[in-house]
Amino acid sequence: MFFGEICDSIRGKIDCRQKIKPKSDRLLEASEDLIRRLARIFLRDAGGRRAVFGDVEKFQTDPHFRDYVWFYEYFHGDTGRGVGASHQTGWTGLIAKLMQPRKKP
Repeated sequence: MFFGEICDSIRGKIDCRQKIKPKSDRLLEASEDLIRRLARIFLRDAGGRRAVFGDVEKFQTDPHFRDYVWFYEYFHGDTGRGVGASHQTGWTGLIAKLMQPRKKP
């Protein structure tokens, strides 16, 4: 029942109309996809830029700033640029934990 309830609330790439078995990897795949998407906000892209820093060149290129990632209160939906308070990490600090390597179940 638990997986069915969660499945009904999930929208996106995974077709939740199919019955999900408790040992299914589909929910795990969805959570890993979400982690990858969140991580892209903070990790450098192919050009060496971090979405979280937006257009601020000092944060993007200056060696004294570029490796100090800030966990903002919320993020711009299209660009990933950090918006809002940067001194209150709240839920965004959890992204660092999600990005750490984990054992596969």
